Amino acid sequence: MAKIRLGALAGSVSGSIGTYTFSRNRYGAYVRVRTKPIQPDTPYTQNVHTWLTTISKAWNLLPPEYQMAWKTWAAVNPIRDALGDAHILQPNAAAIGLNYRSFAAGGSGLVTPPVTPPPLALTSLTAEFDIGAGDYELNWTPDPLPPNCALWILSAVVPRPGITYVKNLRKFLGPSAAAQACPFDIEALTIARFGTLAAGLYVHHSVAVVDLTSGLLSSPLTTTGQIVST
Repeated sequence: MAKIRLGALAGSVSGSIGTYTFSRNRYGAYVRVRTKPIQPDTPYTQNVHTWLTTISKAWNLLPPEYQMAWKTWAAVNPIRDALGDAHILQPNAAAIGLNYRSFAAGGSGLVTPPVTPPPLALTSLTAEFDIGAGDYELNWTPDPLPPNCALWILSAVVPRPGITYVKNLRKFLGPSAAAQACPFDIEALTIARFGTLAAGLYVHHSVAVVDLTSGLLSSPLTTTGQIVST
């Protein structure tokens, strides 16, 4: 899905042209390829559905003063879209987003908005991409991670080095353990999300630090390399 910014000649666009569908939501206009919806049934998607269902139900049970606290937090913590425009999330969206990250990283979630800042970002990140006898792992500083913090890894696997814009291709690979020490072997996680790996493919990782107690993320570092097999 791509974000678009409309100009003076087109105040709004809706409907489909060819294989593209134009629409908008509360955060602005967007265009996406028109596809037939599917419901993949994998352990990962089942976990996501379970988390989102649990979090959504919990939001409806929150006292009004807690929901108001989330509204206030969302107002002073806007998100930025792909065009750099700032948007204030609905309070339930803010709560669901942070709780999802907390649950996905192994935390227990939160009922009130965080009062602490995001965790500090990694200061360095390196990777090895050997699916043979060598290592397929991440290394970083500072090592180990702080207590109650884990790695939050988004990854893309592409066939050619010329494919450098991968933001729309990244998938959530998974978290590390809390207070993870180097190195962190990510070969099994990568295979679970992308299938069998082969030498010659290129891998892009975007790695941030997530606070398990708040769901807040640091800014990410990225690393790219070619898969080899020794």
